[in-house]
Amino acid sequence: MALLEVVLLAGPAFAVGARRRRRELALVAATGGDRRDVRNIVLASGAVLGLCAAVLGVTAGIGLAAGALPVLEQLSGSVSGHFDVRPLELAGIAAVGLLTGLLAAIMPARAAARQDVVAALAGRRGVVRTRARVPLIGLLLALAGTALAVGGAVLMHSVAAILGGAVIAEIGLIVCTPSLLGLVSRLGRWLPLAPRLALRDSARNRSAATPAVAAVMAAVAGSVGIGIVVASTSGQSRANYQPSLAYGDAIVQLDASSGAMAPRIADVLRRTLPARQVVILHGDPCQFSGRPDCLLIDLEVPAARACPLSTLSTFTAADARRYGKDPRCTHGLQAFSLRSGPLVDDGSAVPAMAGSPAPEAVAALRSGRVLVLDPWLIENGKVTLAFHKMTLDAAGGQSDNTRREQVPAFALSGHAKFAQVILPPEMARRLGVPAEPTGVYADDRTVPTDRQEQAASAGLAQLGTDLGMTVEHGYVDRYSVALLALVIGAGVITLGAAAIATTLSNVDSRQDLTTLAAVGASPRVRRLLSMARSAVIAGLGTALGTIAGFVPAVGVVLAQRALDPFNMGPPLEIPWSSLVFTALVVPAIAVAMAGLFSRSRLPVERRAAT
Repeated sequence: MALLEVVLLAGPAFAVGARRRRRELALVAATGGDRRDVRNIVLASGAVLGLCAAVLGVTAGIGLAAGALPVLEQLSGSVSGHFDVRPLELAGIAAVGLLTGLLAAIMPARAAARQDVVAALAGRRGVVRTRARVPLIGLLLALAGTALAVGGAVLMHSVAAILGGAVIAEIGLIVCTPSLLGLVSRLGRWLPLAPRLALRDSARNRSAATPAVAAVMAAVAGSVGIGIVVASTSGQSRANYQPSLAYGDAIVQLDASSGAMAPRIADVLRRTLPARQVVILHGDPCQFSGRPDCLLIDLEVPAARACPLSTLSTFTAADARRYGKDPRCTHGLQAFSLRSGPLVDDGSAVPAMAGSPAPEAVAALRSGRVLVLDPWLIENGKVTLAFHKMTLDAAGGQSDNTRREQVPAFALSGHAKFAQVILPPEMARRLGVPAEPTGVYADDRTVPTDRQEQAASAGLAQLGTDLGMTVEHGYVDRYSVALLALVIGAGVITLGAAAIATTLSNVDSRQDLTTLAAVGASPRVRRLLSMARSAVIAGLGTALGTIAGFVPAVGVVLAQRALDPFNMGPPLEIPWSSLVFTALVVPAIAVAMAGLFSRSRLPVERRAAT
């Protein structure tokens, strides 16, 4: 991608250089040189500049590495080996620079070889138009690429086909860009002087404007496409996120060896956190030890609500499609990340964990019913508990002794899944479930600050324990940095392409500026002309890039959704704020920078009388 952007941004420079030498190149053709000679002259300049840039870049890189190595050693606290300069690898990097210069000079070389010799010697631009078959080929490529991308998403469900179609469609848009510049230039007849001249220059100097527009389009298309996929993935993560505690609450989990420290840990949390209430949780600490002989208790889904696929050892894609939208299969039983087993409580700790008084849940526990957090598990007012006890035989094998029991239950829905099931003390004793300290829970008024969390961790460390504290911060979007990086990258390339193209266009149009000064144009015309040229490059490039970026992104998201029989694929989310910034704000910044850094004084040239 970087190589492509460099080629596209260096192309306008070679195109302007070839036009400034058009009389010299026309003389070569007039004195017997053929088109190949003219083309080789321009290519040679690209090779020389590419080689010089490669040598300077490699030399600067070696010097930068030598100067940065001591600093990196101090920062990392380690000593590196000897300073190793590898000639073969560096020669390969220099070859890339040479190749970049040659690739950037190919299109200007072809344009110079096809120029009208008589018009060039007379100082005329000649007739600038794009052959009719060129935009037709580009349009066909764009349509074929779009069809391939849509087919890959809807029919084949192939990401490779989607991306291949997107590349073909983008190539088609690049082929159509010269014709689009000529078409857009016709709007100049209804515009003021500066934008009219900018559109005319873009249409007349298509060999310079087209690579700049293509560079902006490629950067924006990549940013838009990846941005939509990243936003959709973030939306899926946000939808699937299940908090294990109430928002802002904290817990310290205990095992059999640290249960006696529960009161002291509770005192630490009361002192350091903004807690309304701190309670000690009770249950079976054996389940956290990893021992195979621990008693494990699971909640079973009622038979009428069990997903049919769970009874099959293997199932086909047809079975998945058949039950993909069945409520029995789409109802996601929560993965209880905090507690893998039951808690034992008489109702005193429930208000703290629920974040509300929850009088009905407290009354249910005190009346002898178990408390669950998913109503889907309850049938006829009861829930099925499965008790798994692993035993080892003489040969070292394991056997699972499972018994089931139905007990009256109450569902506390609408709260964080802080536990799988809570047993009243009397039922726990009857079922043989221990009630030892397994955690300390802090019901916080607000989310603890970093300073408060550090103080709590320091207090726990002073107790001589390595127990960690978990704080529920809610869903944290870890994709926002990627979106920001994409927007910044696309913005930098857009601004750079617009600045390069505008500067080169200003240099190339010095004769027009001199004419404007001769006929009495105001100095601000030059500034307005630079702003209009930047608007043409950045505006057209971002518009085409936005269109091109939607095709692969939407296709990839739809394909991911189609491949998931349970419709758990990412939702299609459009990051409108980043799209608006990329498509509108960045071009506006480019226009403002062109106006800010362009000189307003028009050049005046005196010619000797002949």
